[in-house]
This record gives sequence, C-alpha cells and structure tokens, in this order.
Amino acid sequence: MARVSTSVLLIDVAAAVYGLYGFQGLLTVDGAHYLYGGQRFAQGVPPYVGAFDIKGPLGPMLVGLPVAIANRLGWNDLLAVRATWLLLGCLAVLATYWTGTRLFQSPRVGLFAAFTFLGFFGFARYTASGPETKIPMVVFEILCLYFVLGKRWLRASLFGTLASLI
Repeated sequence: MARVSTSVLLIDVAAAVYGLYGFQGLLTVDGAHYLYGGQRFAQGVPPYVGAFDIKGPLGPMLVGLPVAIANRLGWNDLLAVRATWLLLGCLAVLATYWTGTRLFQSPRVGLFAAFTFLGFFGFARYTASGPETKIPMVVFEILCLYFVLGKRWLRASLFGTLASLI
C-alpha cells in the first residue's frame, strides 16, 4: 500500500511542478513539425507522406493519437497534445522512482532519483509546452532500463525499440 500511495504522490507532485510551466508555451519548430505530422496522421496520412521529417516515424504517430481524440471530441488538438505530454512527463518521474528503487533496493533512493529528475529544466519546459518527442523517448528509455534491471528482456527490448523509433 505504501508503494501505491508513493506513486500517486509522485504523480501529483510531478503534475503540479510541470503544470507550473503552463500549456501556453511557445511552439518550437520541431514541435510544429510534430504537431503537423500528428494532424496529418490523425487524418489517415502515414508518416513521411504528408509531412517529411528526418526523425523516426513514431513521433508523429504519438502526436496523432491525442489529435484524433481531440478532433473526435471537438477539443483543441494542441491542448490535447500538451495534456498528453504532461501525463508522459509524470510517467517519466514515476518510472524514474521505480527504476531507482529497483536498482538500489531502496525507496528513499527512488524518491531522491525521482525528485532529482523532476528538477531537470530542459525536460520540464517541454513537458507541458510540447509536443517535443524527446519526452516519450526518455519515458521509453527509463522503462527499458527498469525492465532490464528486472531481467524482463522482452519488455526491455520493446521499450528500447520504441525509444529508437522516435
């Protein structure tokens, strides 16, 4: 039960910290490319056909999912993508806690790792003002490391592959 409450607390703290950056941040050039690629993907156009980008195909696909949901519900697609990226950032903090706890066999070290990760400005500023595909890439890399530490090779290779496709 303590682990569940710690996880919920970490998600709440991460959402509060990342939420301070707000959803109204500037859309970078890369973010605009990903948003446009995601909008085209949500319309049924595969990556590299409607919008070419030299990066992997998973980025526009990940952006396209919240865009498609937002379009179906009549919401603003950019805000839906930024809310999804906020959730991914919170998942990165939680996965860092799990990985630190598993690596050092100590929940205290896991908390220290999570709070240290929470303080990375370069990650935090794009979490709520994305879409910056480094956010899901980092989440996939942390989850890959977590599963490597648990000797769950199939899951580790799955997340490692997802990280490489971004």
